[in-house]
Amino acid sequence: TQELIRTPWWEKGTAANMHTVSSVQELVDALAGAEEKLVVVEYYAPHCRTCKALYPKLCKIMAEHLDDVVFLKVSYEDNKHMCDTLGVPVLPYFQFFHGAQGKVDQFSMSMSKLKYFKDAVELHSSPICSLVQPVWLSEYPDVLPSEPWLAAVDRN
Repeated sequence: TQELIRTPWWEKGTAANMHTVSSVQELVDALAGAEEKLVVVEYYAPHCRTCKALYPKLCKIMAEHLDDVVFLKVSYEDNKHMCDTLGVPVLPYFQFFHGAQGKVDQFSMSMSKLKYFKDAVELHSSPICSLVQPVWLSEYPDVLPSEPWLAAVDRN
């Protein structure tokens, strides 16, 4: 008998610019790799009903921003310490990072606030040209991008 393998909801319909992050190092590397693109980080949990309800809508929005936005998914279940250190108070929770500007927005969201999310993506995804060294995560000042991103970072 063949078992039916179900894809978890947080992996269904994922746009090409949506990636899972499983550690602080992976998050810093993804922020560095995005360069001047907007990075949206979603903190979710498999048991979170609101997270599950929002996910297909987020996939659709991200599919419309393949060239200018990177979307990172962080499971609270697998990264509790990181989420606590980064100040994630509720789920789902979103943080927006934009190049050297660092964190430019953060908020929790429900279905009724989906327009607010769309507006935040539009507002923060406009092009920038940073002239200063980025601070990846102020909560983790000792975590720097690893190769190949480390070569591009002036450590002095």
